[in-house]
Amino acid sequence: MGVTTIKLAAGSTGVTGIARTPSAVANSKITFKDFTIDGNAANQTGTPVIVGFFCGVTPNSTATDTDIAVIRVEIMNCTGYGLIHMKEQHAYICLDVYHIIMVLMVP
Repeated sequence: MGVTTIKLAAGSTGVTGIARTPSAVANSKITFKDFTIDGNAANQTGTPVIVGFFCGVTPNSTATDTDIAVIRVEIMNCTGYGLIHMKEQHAYICLDVYHIIMVLMVP
């Protein structure tokens, strides 16, 4: 879909967010737009958990994320969640997230 693809390197041991926001701080006014996230699951060894997109502050934090937009983003070939957003967020917009394709890797 996207002209730009962010592809995880072969042999990765696990990633919580190929594209992500920092979790230890409050984030605001961030837009992710018009690209593809490829977890490259076929070229990983073992059973790593690969999350395509992660957004949110540290769990149980008093901080919040605001005005985060994900627009026309494709997420594919991940072995964990395609998209995670933590509950401590406000005004989270997710538009046209296409083809969230997950792959279950069995040892």
